[in-house]
Amino acid sequence: MIDSRLDNLYTVSSLNLLVREVLEDSVGLIQVRGEISNLATPRSGHIYFSLKDSAAQVRCAMFKSNVNKLAEPVEEGQEVILHGNVSLYPERGDYQIIATHIEPWGLGKLQQAFEALKKRLQAEGLFEKANIGPKYPEHLAIITSHTGAAIQDALSVLKRRWPIAKVTICPTLVQGPDAKENIVKMLHKADKLGTDAILLIRGGGSIEDLWAFNEEVVARAIYHCQTPVISGVGHETDFTIADFVADLRAPTPSVAAESVTPDIQELLAHFAQKHQHLVHAMQRIVRQLMLHCDHLSKRLIHPSNSIRQKREKCSHILNNLHKHIKALVTTERHRFALMQQKLAPQLLKLEQEHKKVNLYQTKLTQLIHHFVKTQQDKCQSLIKQLDTLSPLNTLKRGFSITQHQKNVLTSSKQVKPGDIIHTRLADGTIKSKIQ
Repeated sequence: MIDSRLDNLYTVSSLNLLVREVLEDSVGLIQVRGEISNLATPRSGHIYFSLKDSAAQVRCAMFKSNVNKLAEPVEEGQEVILHGNVSLYPERGDYQIIATHIEPWGLGKLQQAFEALKKRLQAEGLFEKANIGPKYPEHLAIITSHTGAAIQDALSVLKRRWPIAKVTICPTLVQGPDAKENIVKMLHKADKLGTDAILLIRGGGSIEDLWAFNEEVVARAIYHCQTPVISGVGHETDFTIADFVADLRAPTPSVAAESVTPDIQELLAHFAQKHQHLVHAMQRIVRQLMLHCDHLSKRLIHPSNSIRQKREKCSHILNNLHKHIKALVTTERHRFALMQQKLAPQLLKLEQEHKKVNLYQTKLTQLIHHFVKTQQDKCQSLIKQLDTLSPLNTLKRGFSITQHQKNVLTSSKQVKPGDIIHTRLADGTIKSKIQ
């Protein structure tokens, strides 16, 4: 039920349009200081972000035509002064600022401080130091953040160009309120290591991010270093006080690593070229000396000529001997091959005959074993027969054999009194005397 006391009834769309008109007419063009957050850069070229402080935030948008006029692109977390108009987005009912211009906050003050310190240090002569160290360094120190990309870029360059150098990393803070004390401490430490050079490097960033390298204490610490200091801070367009005080300024950390080291591949190629030139020079000198020796040998009358002729003759004979031996070996090899071809059938036949001989030998062995067995059986039978007929068996039955002077007595007339006789029994012999 509609309340009759209300004079005007709005739709949501008409209410949002009304509020937008009120905001745009009553507030108008404003300047707001805050920090960029939730930055979005779609393909359309417009940018959308929030501008916040410690207690609140407001949505903002900047159209492509104004984005293209910016001197530098807007970055997340950047503190800026925004120029624009307060408006409202009717579709969502969100109030926002339509930005027409954005400028970094505090850049002017930092730049003035930078120029003032630069002018003062230059007047004191801190920018006149220049010593880039040995051409072929053996030990390098790197002062930078151990978590940043700068250390990886520098180490990659050193590994590629001059891997034989020892590298000592001195980790330090590179931004923030404590960074300058950290950098000074690491400069003192690196200067005592006895290195050939110190690389003071850091990746790119805003002037606020790089401000630690614009501090006077850092500049003076660099100046008092006995070791050459190479500064590689930020991108190519970034300049810091450290760059001017250092012995050498490099546009990037990678270039800093390149500037302090030679290219080992170029050196190897140079050494190879010099080696080749030296070899050619030595060969040329040797040829000249040989020609000179030949010239001198022709002028001298010396037994060496006869020796040389005999040596040549021996060499000729030796060559002929080698050729003859080679031909003889070739002929013998050919003859041997022919003999092998001829002997092949005979060898086959010989192998067959050898098999036959083995077979015959086996059969003969069997026959011999059979013959020996048969003869052994016969022998055993004869032994038994002989044993049956043996006089010894007769003696065992009680008979005896009497001998006189080895003659068997078959009659008493064969002996006379006084003769000695031997009577053989089954188990022994009896000696008797005839009475």
